[in-house]
Amino acid sequence: MTILRSHPGRNLLDVHGDVNRLFDGLLLPAGRTVESVQPMAVDVHESDAGYTLQFDLPGIKPEDVKVRIHDGVLTVSGERAANPPAGEGVRTHRRERVHGAFSRSFTLRRPVDTAGITATAQDGVLTLFVPRAEEAKPRDIKIDVVK
Repeated sequence: MTILRSHPGRNLLDVHGDVNRLFDGLLLPAGRTVESVQPMAVDVHESDAGYTLQFDLPGIKPEDVKVRIHDGVLTVSGERAANPPAGEGVRTHRRERVHGAFSRSFTLRRPVDTAGITATAQDGVLTLFVPRAEEAKPRDIKIDVVK
């Protein structure tokens, strides 16, 4: 699993992404929208038992989300439905809520128990638990005293 540590230059990358999204929006034909360039927010926690990943997916039905593990890569993907029109005779001045396809992948660098992965959804948060494989779990080694 790849985890990025925060560093001072990270904000510059955020500005670069914002500028790219701005120009993407200017260059698209009228009526089209930019798919989510920024993947959904996720928190990743690690323990001796495994990894817990929590994804913010407000307004997305669990049946519209796909969780897949293949060749050591865990992928969460899906599609957020388009926002309904405001109504006849109503002018929209700003539309910021993103819709369209999304995907987020994680390379698992340690062996995991793929059969033991669980996924639960509650209040717009998808929680995955990815247990470590037995051989990857830390264990204490007893030292035998030879006499």
